[in-house]
Amino acid sequence: MTSSEREDSIQNFRSSYYHKLGSTTTSGVEEKKKLVKLLNMQPLDLRKLEQFCQHLHVPNDYRLELWKIILKIAPIYQSTNEYVAVQRLEHFTELSHIVDLLRIIPSDHDNYTTYKCVMMYLVEEKTFLVDFKQICKLAEALLCFNIAKAVRWMDLNDCDTYWVTRNFTTLVRQRIHPHIPCLVEKSYQNMQREDLDGKLSEHLRTVGAYDKLPFHEWFYDCFSSALPEATYARVWDKVISGSTAVLVNVAVALLLINRRAILFRKTTPEILNLLSQITVETGEEGVRRGIELWQRNGGKLTPNSARASPAVLSDRSPTPTLVQF
Repeated sequence: MTSSEREDSIQNFRSSYYHKLGSTTTSGVEEKKKLVKLLNMQPLDLRKLEQFCQHLHVPNDYRLELWKIILKIAPIYQSTNEYVAVQRLEHFTELSHIVDLLRIIPSDHDNYTTYKCVMMYLVEEKTFLVDFKQICKLAEALLCFNIAKAVRWMDLNDCDTYWVTRNFTTLVRQRIHPHIPCLVEKSYQNMQREDLDGKLSEHLRTVGAYDKLPFHEWFYDCFSSALPEATYARVWDKVISGSTAVLVNVAVALLLINRRAILFRKTTPEILNLLSQITVETGEEGVRRGIELWQRNGGKLTPNSARASPAVLSDRSPTPTLVQF
């Protein structure tokens, strides 16, 4: 074992020890030190950064930097950072100018800036239309809008907002959407397993809500339109770095947290209305418990093999095709 490997082993033991003691502050310091060390590597080790996002808490101050690297917006060779940043800004500026010239979005629209981001994405995808109302009905436009609106909450500059939205939308369409039926099926299986007395499942069947739970809607945009601001970022950390199964566990956790409230509802519309109005507190608890469930169920980065199960079950989907310099 090299000195570097020995040091990593000691740090991993230390973090695990502090977690067992419940010392989140101390373990957080150790995790930040490890992250800073990873970000100073030349070139950056993408695999290790993905593993960090999977297994440890991503500090808010480093989230954008990590996302940009893993989403292939920023280069792994830091000597080319400035050049790539200039190219990204020029590309963004050109797209922004094209959308301005098209004048498709009503200038007084409440979500003008967000829809402009959507239009730029559609221009690149060559799927935009000249009728704004028709654009709003496009599935990819709705997905991009929900993601862009969520990303804008992070208070990034316009260029970073576009690139994160663009590449994450591409990732979701390639990595999540093909597996939504499997994710939904797995959600029902996990819910039944976690519903120890079976009362939740029985009640949902009795009122006719069992087959109408919003799993598909939640997974379609990775909870960006379901979870309140400041709660979905931790889920995205896991999705961006390779996990799809985390979505299943967060969905199940949200149902378990709302179990008592669901049992008091007597109709399907009442239950669906409850699940469409997730509070910040419920969202934070749902994400926390969902990630714990995911880790308990073996959530990790595992490479696919020739005989591997589908990506949703192996929890390691193929890397999406994203622009990289």
